[in-house]
Amino acid sequence: MKIHGNQSKQRGDSLLLSLFMLLLMTLGFVATLRVVKNDVQTTGALGWHTRGKQASEVVLQQTLPILVVANISSQLWYRTGTNPNVPTAAYWSSCNGNADTTLRCDKTTKNGFNVYRIVQEAPASDCKYYRIFLHAVESSGVGSQVDSEAVYRLC
Repeated sequence: MKIHGNQSKQRGDSLLLSLFMLLLMTLGFVATLRVVKNDVQTTGALGWHTRGKQASEVVLQQTLPILVVANISSQLWYRTGTNPNVPTAAYWSSCNGNADTTLRCDKTTKNGFNVYRIVQEAPASDCKYYRIFLHAVESSGVGSQVDSEAVYRLC
């Protein structure tokens, strides 16, 4: 039995339009996820870096009074010699407890970070200048390092 009347053929325009809109929404969602993921990673790295700097600052503030009142040549973090170079990663990995006074540093743990420090006298004519190198590594060993350098003048 045939049915006659005002029936129109469905061409699929609505279906194609719906699929196209669904594709656009999916692509927008994926792009948004990528942006959010990158923002979270950047924020996490920045927070880690800030905490490492804060741990280094605590160790620096503990070191400065010792420079004024103590015989610093007996300190484990006092490096002798005139090596003007900033310590490298290889230096930091082998300096803790090194018996060679030109290659030594000490390690202090602050705020979840191992902070290695070196104090070295810098040549000067009028006052004593000390170069202080700090190297902070997260105690778990995960993450990158934060390096700091300060110069302290004592007259």
